[in-house]
Amino acid sequence: MLLIPTKIKKSKIADLGLFSEIDIPKNMCIWQFNEIIDRKISEEDFKKLPVVAQNFLKEYSPYDNGFYDLDGDQMRHSNHSDDANTIYKNNKIYTTRKIKKGEEILTNYNEFDECFRYGDHRFQIKK
Repeated sequence: MLLIPTKIKKSKIADLGLFSEIDIPKNMCIWQFNEIIDRKISEEDFKKLPVVAQNFLKEYSPYDNGFYDLDGDQMRHSNHSDDANTIYKNNKIYTTRKIKKGEEILTNYNEFDECFRYGDHRFQIKK
């Protein structure tokens, strides 16, 4: 669940991206897993879903430790960067430096997506 106001806009990295609507200081928690809005979907439940839903999860949900992690808000639009301005720790995302209002919020998918980490780059990434 995002803890800051954001907006989805056109990105230079991908078609769409997640952008901050406020200045965010370094080391601030901007997202945390909240089971009310975010979901962990097991492989067993994933296999019960129609193909359309499975494809949605594959595109928008990191896969780690046997679960697809579906963000219930705009966080799913955060694009990957090897030089991200955030870091994922203990089911939370923190800023690694000050992020200015209007700046794109970037995450390193390697930190929380097993499939991405091992070469399944489902997303076109521009460097």
